[in-house]
Amino acid sequence: MKTLLFFVSLFPSYLSVAKTTDPVIEKEKLENIKTVITRSEYFIRWQNTTAAYQSPNRNNNLDATYTGQKMTVVPGGGDPDWSFGLTLQNITADGKLMGSLVKDPLTSLNDNTIRFNHNGKFTVEYVNNEQGVRQNFIIQQPSSATRKISVQLDVSEGWIAEKHSNTNLLFKNGKQQLSYSGLAVWDAKGRSLPAYFSLIDDLIRIEVDAKDATYPVTIDPLLANSTPQNANSFLQSNRPEALLGWSVAGAGDLNNDGYDDVIVGVPRYKNGQVDEGAAFIYYSSSNGINPNVYTILESDIVNAQFGYTVAAAGDINGDGSADIVIGAPQYDQAPLSGFRGRFYVYKGTPGGLTTTPSEIIDGSTPQAFLGEVLSSAGDVNGDGYDDVVAGEWDSPSQFSNHGIVWIYYGSPFGLSGMAPTMLERSIPNGIFGRSASGAGDVNGDGFDDVLVGSIQSIVGPPFYGSVCIYYGSLYGIDMNPNVALIGHTENFGYKVAAAGDINHDGFDDILVSAPRFFAPFGDTVFVYQGSGSGIHNEPNTALPSPQDNTAYGASIAGAGDLNADGFADIVIGSWTESSGQSMEGMAYVHYGRAIGVNPIPGATIQSNQVNANLGTGVACAGDVNHDGFDDLIVGAPNYAVPAAQVREGGAFIYHGIAVNPGLTAGNLAAENFLPSTASAIATVKAFPNPVVDHLSIQFDGLDTKHNTSIQLLNTQGVAVKNISVGKIKGGSEQINIGELSPGLYLMIIQNGTNIFREKIIKQ
Repeated sequence: MKTLLFFVSLFPSYLSVAKTTDPVIEKEKLENIKTVITRSEYFIRWQNTTAAYQSPNRNNNLDATYTGQKMTVVPGGGDPDWSFGLTLQNITADGKLMGSLVKDPLTSLNDNTIRFNHNGKFTVEYVNNEQGVRQNFIIQQPSSATRKISVQLDVSEGWIAEKHSNTNLLFKNGKQQLSYSGLAVWDAKGRSLPAYFSLIDDLIRIEVDAKDATYPVTIDPLLANSTPQNANSFLQSNRPEALLGWSVAGAGDLNNDGYDDVIVGVPRYKNGQVDEGAAFIYYSSSNGINPNVYTILESDIVNAQFGYTVAAAGDINGDGSADIVIGAPQYDQAPLSGFRGRFYVYKGTPGGLTTTPSEIIDGSTPQAFLGEVLSSAGDVNGDGYDDVVAGEWDSPSQFSNHGIVWIYYGSPFGLSGMAPTMLERSIPNGIFGRSASGAGDVNGDGFDDVLVGSIQSIVGPPFYGSVCIYYGSLYGIDMNPNVALIGHTENFGYKVAAAGDINHDGFDDILVSAPRFFAPFGDTVFVYQGSGSGIHNEPNTALPSPQDNTAYGASIAGAGDLNADGFADIVIGSWTESSGQSMEGMAYVHYGRAIGVNPIPGATIQSNQVNANLGTGVACAGDVNHDGFDDLIVGAPNYAVPAAQVREGGAFIYHGIAVNPGLTAGNLAAENFLPSTASAIATVKAFPNPVVDHLSIQFDGLDTKHNTSIQLLNTQGVAVKNISVGKIKGGSEQINIGELSPGLYLMIIQNGTNIFREKIIKQ
């Protein structure tokens, strides 16, 4: 059962230099040269062969061609099998043309930026960088005072535009997708101007509120490749055979800046030691994850496979900063030889993560492989310090049966301040601890709980597996399980995970997977809902694999609340699934609702690359851009940018948005499922929130041609309060909701085509 990663390794050659030879180039100068070379990859150049301005974009695997009116992109690497074009039709100020498009505009080129000036009325600018191709429109002073600027664009034939939010479009052509997002507009004083996308008769419009603008005004959306599936950030190792994305995790806020950060495991990373492994730490900002800025942690121990598992640890020492744990299960060094394994603890600080581990915990016996199964346990004893659960699935126990699980308790001194609890089960060859995870609080007693999976069942057929649930208490985790779930199929309990509160009943729920791997039967993920009496023996929902033989459920995770509807969502990896490309891998997102998880996937993610194994790692990333929606991270350890490093691996960040795949149960009208179409000029604010009795709602910029209505829905989708406000442009309305029961409500305000939604917590 020993888990090893076997892949062919590539080793670079090095030129030996005599010790007496002075360095040819100083290190700092060499780094500057590398930076210049990297940046030059994105320069725009005139190509005589095509008589056009062109540039490659390696990070997004795109080649772009530019004119004063049109941008065309094709996949990088030659022999394109698709082509996308975006053509400027006109720019208007309050409906009047700002000038005609010039056939041969004045052109200026500077490295990765090109500008086409149309008679001084407006300039079309393209900026090519790692994020994608920015298509900017710089608007000069109109002839008269202007309230609204409108840029109209047309997409090439065969492509369909979909609006995902006011600042995010998605272009689709079969399986190929491109993202047109990150819309930002500012004036000459740097002030942000309200702007949004609209779709009218297959034409794209960028509408800008310019009534208070100082010119010139810059309109700045970003076009980026969405293979796979419209990722907002693409992370890569740039090292052959490194397997970045084998494990992924949200890290919490490591530097206390208000943005959640992420960790990506790279277990075959080599930098001085073969397969020493690494973990890449990415910090977030309002723009999300910057793929080019990260911290690398390494083990410096040959074959340790540091980064095989990465996990958030919560705040284990109570200093207010999030901490992380990283596993190195193949650690095998004297005097602790015999593949004991180990894991490392790194502390967060206001300045970011410490790069030296605060603690290193080694396996208790040979063949322990400590660090392969590793997770936050939450706060199981309610002392204010988060705890960690770790499995030693191949360790001999006192019953001479395999498997031990440790609960390490947080304290002001970290995990070493208190003696850990050792869990065992008398199951012959049980491989107890093959999976282990925090469960959240499944019984609502205020203490977090723990899940442990075994390959063998306590009763029933061989290899049907079982899952033990241990409830937290004031005294920590008891050595005897409170609930034992018996396998419904082979490999039940191969993975276990906390799901969050899927149905928003106040009790956390759990996931248990049973991937059949190469058996000729479907894989299944089971959902068990928490309650006042804890977890019951029968699952509430079974989610079968869409295909047989796909390792569906070999990775599972709670996904947070991706659409901010108040119900926790889940993600399931299916890393050997084929959907057009063999073994490309898939990940499925299922949204929560009041009656339990929606069995129909609300989103699917695929790599579109042979043998990429997307879905090997899946996790909630937290809220990386602090927009109120949780985000998702998915790993594909065998992914490689074409013509780059083989099996370097990739990880993909997807930002949560308000979407429409049956997010709320009940009898909501169909239009209430639509993404908000609210004009960026109109605003609605509700306060206080949470609220006790009286809720104040402030309106600004509404359309007086239409009535405004307010509706409050409970978590079952039933309308509990309806108010007609009438035709108003601004002002405020006070609602008395004292008669409503405490809990979560969805407020929907409709004003013509403007729809606003906000979660309201009634205390």
